[in-house]
Amino acid sequence: MSSHLAVFSSEGLIKQRRLLEETRNNFLYKSQDCFPIRPIVYDSWLRCLQSGLDPRNKKSEDLLNNKTIKEIIECSDLYRYSIATLEELLNYTLDTKYLLTLCDSQGRIIFLGGDRRIKQQAEKMNFVLGSNWSEEVIGTNAIGTSLKTGYPLQIFAAEHFCEGVHDWVCSSSPIRDPITKELLGVIDVTGFWKEAQAHTLGMTMMASSLIENKLNELAGITKFILMTRYSSVVLRYPQDGVIVLDAAFNPVEANPSVRQFVKQATGKDLGTLWTQGLFSHLLLHPDSEQAADYEVFIEQLGVPVIIQEIFHENKTIGYVLILRSSSQETTTKCPLQNDPWHKIVGRSSKILCAMTKCNKVSQANVPVLLSGESGSGKELFAKAIHQISDRRKGPFVAINCGAIPKELLASELFGYDPGTFTGAVKGGKKGKFEEANQGTLLLDEIGEMPLDFQVHLLRVLQEREVVRLGGTIPIPVDVKIIAATHHNLERLVNDGLFRADFYYRLQVVCIEIPP
Repeated sequence: MSSHLAVFSSEGLIKQRRLLEETRNNFLYKSQDCFPIRPIVYDSWLRCLQSGLDPRNKKSEDLLNNKTIKEIIECSDLYRYSIATLEELLNYTLDTKYLLTLCDSQGRIIFLGGDRRIKQQAEKMNFVLGSNWSEEVIGTNAIGTSLKTGYPLQIFAAEHFCEGVHDWVCSSSPIRDPITKELLGVIDVTGFWKEAQAHTLGMTMMASSLIENKLNELAGITKFILMTRYSSVVLRYPQDGVIVLDAAFNPVEANPSVRQFVKQATGKDLGTLWTQGLFSHLLLHPDSEQAADYEVFIEQLGVPVIIQEIFHENKTIGYVLILRSSSQETTTKCPLQNDPWHKIVGRSSKILCAMTKCNKVSQANVPVLLSGESGSGKELFAKAIHQISDRRKGPFVAINCGAIPKELLASELFGYDPGTFTGAVKGGKKGKFEEANQGTLLLDEIGEMPLDFQVHLLRVLQEREVVRLGGTIPIPVDVKIIAATHHNLERLVNDGLFRADFYYRLQVVCIEIPP
């Protein structure tokens, strides 16, 4: 029989329960030799005996008061990122005579929902919010044994070590941190033994997988925030070593300066040095009176280190360490006005997703199309892409294509030679493309550009050179193009108001900016 499932079919449940009760009694009162029982259950029974647990127990005696369980739930990231999945799953279990629970890594129930009558019956064994269902407290059960072994598991009737749980069947699946693989808790479905179904375990496994996927998305957002802070600090301290850590003090990224400095100072690489606990102990017990940003001195390296905590949603998600390799005056407070994203106020999942895409595309020399409502901050995103990219030392030039009269667009974009037309600047004038050379050009409101002018701009994008009005000599330009619009350009193409070839040239990467 599979070590995961206790029930393959609902047929013969009475016979199966009777055989399990006989096997359990023989185990408890005759001999602990091998029995026709699943190894994962047998091993659990042995642990329960060795711990001195009373098999006659009728209920869990370890209960939290309402205030304590409320505090645990409010502080639980697992609860916060599981609740939507749990409530959706609850809709499917309300009429199935099952209870749906979420337990933390200690086996404490932090969510419980389901049929009211089944809840009332479960209360007799203290299967309630705040009760502890670890194996140490109530013996072999799906919640506690799944936590103990790390496996998804179904426990049926007398497979439970304690008598008070023999009328139930429970199916649990562990939830792990997608990065550290730490066991965070379990999701469990519990019902009366006569309602036992093999597919119930599959449902819990699917639910735990959905929750882990959400936690993985959170990990991605967290890493993005850490890397954004890292990038901004590297820009602010170009001569110093910079390391960014996650909340568990694991290195996420370090710049070449710190790697080289550590190698020269100790003869060891940073990874080796870190595993020896050189820096992490500085973060474990900082002075309680210190500010969020504080300074320490590392004797082994002979340099001061500024430590900055990184917060998200009022929680510490990591740290930045700045190794001051120069004799510059240090400060415990390091405002990060150079952070390319500091003007973007929102941090919703959609905004963070857009930021992540901008970070990725900033390192590629391809056109970018920013799409979003007027006032959504498209120019701020364009400037951030420029500041993150390797073109940040070059110019950032913006032109509103909808605010320039059609007859002046060519001169604004391409410039003109001396004497081209009456009233022109005597020595001629550079266009926006030339002004943005080695940098970034934002073509704002690109959807307003006249249809017959788009072909001229398309040629510049293809040839990477411009010819000034009144001139004949092509001028090479190296420019990253970012276009922005509040229009649906694909619809304009279908309506014949925007060139298809120009559109596909612009939207190599398209990023939606939320309102």
